[in-house]
Amino acid sequence: MGLPGIFVIFALIALLLETVAPRFHGIWETLLAFYCVFALVAGLIEVRLTLKAHAASGQRQG
Repeated sequence: MGLPGIFVIFALIALLLETVAPRFHGIWETLLAFYCVFALVAGLIEVRLTLKAHAASGQRQG
């Protein structure tokens, strides 16, 4: 699951809170936006690290 998965869970919780208690002057929408951005950045970092590790293992074999 990793770090992006945790932020996705937080985003789902923010969506649930938006439906349960919608009148908090947009705080849930702000949290949802932050969590989505954090999940995207964490996902990109994990993809980059995975590609970097794959390239390094390919160079060792070659």
